[in-house]
Amino acid sequence: MVPAAEIDALYESTLKPRLQALEGLRREVRTYIIKAALFVVPPALFLWANDAVALALPDGLGWLPMVLGILGVLAGVTIAGMKYLMPGAAAHTNYRVRYKHEVAAEVFKIVCPTAQYAPLEGISEKIFDEPGLFNARGGFSSDDRVRGVIGQTPFEAADASRSYSTGGKNSTTVVVFRGLFFHLDFNKRMNGRTFVDPKSGGASPGDRSNLTEVTLENAAFAEQFDVYTTDEVEARYILTPAMMERILAVAAMGGKRVHVAFANHRAYLGVHYGRALFEPAIRDSTSVAAIHEMAAHFALAEGIVEELDLNTRIWTKDVDASLLQHAPDEAPKDDLLELAKGGHLTADKIWEVAVAAQAALEGDATTEADAVAPPDSSIRIERGTGTAAVHYGLGLGWVFSLVFWAASVAFTIEGARLLALEIPVRSLAAVAASLPQISLVTPLVATLPIAFLFFSMMLGPFLFLMWAIRVRRVEIAPDAVRIWRGLRPVPRVYERPLYGKVVLLKETVYVGRTQGFSLVNASASPMLSPEEARWVAAEMRRAMRETAQPSLR
Repeated sequence: MVPAAEIDALYESTLKPRLQALEGLRREVRTYIIKAALFVVPPALFLWANDAVALALPDGLGWLPMVLGILGVLAGVTIAGMKYLMPGAAAHTNYRVRYKHEVAAEVFKIVCPTAQYAPLEGISEKIFDEPGLFNARGGFSSDDRVRGVIGQTPFEAADASRSYSTGGKNSTTVVVFRGLFFHLDFNKRMNGRTFVDPKSGGASPGDRSNLTEVTLENAAFAEQFDVYTTDEVEARYILTPAMMERILAVAAMGGKRVHVAFANHRAYLGVHYGRALFEPAIRDSTSVAAIHEMAAHFALAEGIVEELDLNTRIWTKDVDASLLQHAPDEAPKDDLLELAKGGHLTADKIWEVAVAAQAALEGDATTEADAVAPPDSSIRIERGTGTAAVHYGLGLGWVFSLVFWAASVAFTIEGARLLALEIPVRSLAAVAASLPQISLVTPLVATLPIAFLFFSMMLGPFLFLMWAIRVRRVEIAPDAVRIWRGLRPVPRVYERPLYGKVVLLKETVYVGRTQGFSLVNASASPMLSPEEARWVAAEMRRAMRETAQPSLR
């Protein structure tokens, strides 16, 4: 273990100036979080306290605070996401990548000089699942990989996490494991598998149903751990009295729950912290105490090798360094990460890469030669002098959405009128008198006015959007893209060259900005079949190019 004084000296001479240089990025990330929270937290608190608010309202209006709270939360999340998600992600990536390369990597050098640190790479999921130490269900992630040799022992370690959702009405997230995972060459040969699980839980172990539980003589060890194996004789060969004491020492050294597996002539060890260990602080600047904690985590690998006495190989087994070849030493070049290392990653760049990736995924690279109209399509594309137009028309689905929307309006009006009549409040009676009676729906709504009012108010806006913004025609001209929606007699105009990009996302075509990013693009088609969407997108791109002003071609 590196002396504390040496860590303090590193902090004062090297890390403190670097952390000060990163302070602007940290504050930027925190600012985006605070701004987003101002849109989301107040309506969320209102929704949480809706029962208390309802007590202050007249009888029959107790439902109103919950509806307002839900709508407020949805609006807040939408606005916060549109305004701050992408810029916040760019700022956080800049901060995180620079912190790991400029701060965490420097701490690692002084603690583990014989190993290599790859802050943005992790241990492979195959290695994590190989011994069966943990439940294989759920999503897996890993970073901060350390690989090298301590003494004679090759090892690989990383911050790793696996969790899954139970699903259903009362869905919860189960953390299978989150902490440091070690993969080490063991100094004894073995043919079976042996697991050492902590009795206190803290993680979700793998299947032990077909294994034999072994009772060992060390009372302190038996009090803290359960042992399962495929070969009881081999388990006792591995878990000697000295090895049991060493595992207890490792558990005491980390102060956390320790899970151990012996398989494939290797040792696998997980220290469950329940949190990420090498991420930069956002609320406050990184303190010298946090640097000491980071150094202790990096030093844990050497401590485990020493405590388990893995360098002793007098009569057991030669060194096997093949575990160091499971993962490539160099990851493919990532342009976004290269920008982030210098703190130059922007929301515009993230958006550009995201759109390109989605385009490739959805076949957005369809060539004009492949842009063939599906034989059963009713879409018409007309080309004129310097213009091109796409005609979608208004289909049966549009008619149904208009009819159901009109019905929801009738239910809303009649539900509000009947509810106001039932509540003995003078002002509400005046409201009821001002609303027209819709006799056609009165018998139905009268059975439960509150329910009809609530559901029609929730459903009505969505039905309105379905018919009011459905694209029926798009015209591409040199000066603008004009889009007719719903029953509007005049189009919305998107001036060129600002709007000159065609984006295909799943079965819908959009017109986007040629510069900058936007989470909401102008829709240039209704929902289409995949074949129609690819055809229309390719034709629109060709029209954009052919109608572009000469200086912009």
